[in-house]
Amino acid sequence: MLLIALFPPYFMTITAFHPPTLSFNRTPTLFSTDLTLSAFVDLFTKFPYLTWMANTAIVSVSSTIFS
Repeated sequence: MLLIALFPPYFMTITAFHPPTLSFNRTPTLFSTDLTLSAFVDLFTKFPYLTWMANTAIVSVSSTIFS
C-alpha cells in the first residue's frame, strides 16, 4: 500500500528533474541517471514565476481574510 501511495510523488519528482528531451519521450522512464536542473533554471529565468506565486499568495490570503 505504501508503494502505491508513494509512486505518484516519486514519478513527479523524477519527471521534474529529467532533461526536457526525455520528459516528452513516448515511453516514461522510472529510473534515470542523467538528471538535470534545466527545467527549474528555465522556469525562474524565462518566466516571472515568483511574481505569479506572490500574486497567488496575495489573492489567497485576501480571500481568506475577507471570508
